[in-house]
Amino acid sequence: MVSIAFKEAAKEVLLILQHTDKDAVAKIPKKFLEFLIENSSKTYEPDFDFTKPISDFTLKPKTQALLGIIYEKYWANEEERKVFILKAKKREEDYKKKIRTRNNIN
Repeated sequence: MVSIAFKEAAKEVLLILQHTDKDAVAKIPKKFLEFLIENSSKTYEPDFDFTKPISDFTLKPKTQALLGIIYEKYWANEEERKVFILKAKKREEDYKKKIRTRNNIN
């Protein structure tokens, strides 16, 4: 069973993809898009202002993760992919360090 958080994230991703260049969307496998459609929320309606850049959107963490997967797997070239993965690893390390620090204080 898919969580509500994932269903809402899938809905946000699909809405963003509707406002994305068709050539970029065509790079995403049809099976993956079908998976998002089948598992997206039928009731949640994201409220995005597409006159603004996506960096101004307040995206759910799972939406960010799904968009990261799409970027890494289907849109990034080899060099961009390497940089993306390094940045993701750095963010994960920083997050783990923050958690360890917080737990040591408590």
